[in-house]
Order: sequence, then C-alpha cells, then structure tokens
Amino acid sequence: MNDDYSFKIALVGGPAVGKSSLISKFTKNEFSHGYKQTINVNSSNKDLVVNGKKINLLIQELGGQHRFKQLKKNVFKNSPEGLILVYDLERPNLLNNLEYWIRVNKENNKDYNKCQTILLGNKLDKYVEDEETDELINKFLKEHKEEIKAYYKTSAMTGENVKKAFRNLINLILEKK
Repeated sequence: MNDDYSFKIALVGGPAVGKSSLISKFTKNEFSHGYKQTINVNSSNKDLVVNGKKINLLIQELGGQHRFKQLKKNVFKNSPEGLILVYDLERPNLLNNLEYWIRVNKENNKDYNKCQTILLGNKLDKYVEDEETDELINKFLKEHKEEIKAYYKTSAMTGENVKKAFRNLINLILEKK
C-alpha cells in the first residue's frame, strides 16, 4: 500500500485503563480478558483508508507506570501528530494523572501546536453513570479545552466508539495538514 500519509499516535494513561486492549480492538478487532502490563513502549501499525486517503498509523502505547520516564519522553521528541489520553471510567480519579502526559507532550513535542489530542474514558461496558463522575470529567475537559479536541466513552471489549474515536483523531490530524 502506497501511503498518502504516515502518522504517529502516542496512546497514554495510567496502569490497567485498557490502552493495550483499545489498540488490539482497533488494529486487529480482538479483545483479551487477561491483563498484560506494558513495559516501556509498545508499537503497533495499522493501514487504513480515511476520506479516500491511504493512512499508515504507528501507534505507540506508553506503559502506565512512571518508570523509564526519559525513554517515554523520547516518544514525544519524535513529534507524534496525535495523542490519545485514556482513563478508566470506573476510576475517574485517574484523570489527574493525564495532566502529566499533557505537560510532557507540551514540553517535548516540537510540533506540539499541530498535535491533536483526544480523551477516551474506557470500560464503558462496566460503567454505571453517576453525577459525581460526570462532573469530574466535565471539569477536566473544561480545564483542558485548548488541548483536548474530542472526548469519547469507549469499550475495548465491545468495540463501542473505538473505531469512531481513532477515525476522528485521524480526521483532526488531516485537517492540520
């Protein structure tokens, strides 16, 4: 496949929020119920066509632990065009951890102003809506309205909104080209 575009996407979030599962669902339409910790950086590729354009995606998942911080910062020095922030809908307190990744992107990505960021609240299949959680999410989105261009509640298990979120991110990136 001759690509019209090649994009790098960094996918980040705390431990056990479903980052690997989201990638597996998007790239292979697979889901595993077992938990496997990502150590450092895990890379996946996906070729697809969006709006008639051939796209090659390199998705780099950064492990949720803060070990190897310098190595993870190097992912941002390679200027990803997209950033996906992921948290677990059942643990909304993990939203605060995402501020670290927003800051790392801002400080290390030389093309920060072109980098498109979306937020995914994952594990929708287990989530029970509650007002307090929705208030936390809305507050976080309001505080980061300049950085975060879209928000989706997703389920890596069922696939709900997974493709939609990735495709929207690709369209956001294409708009900046």
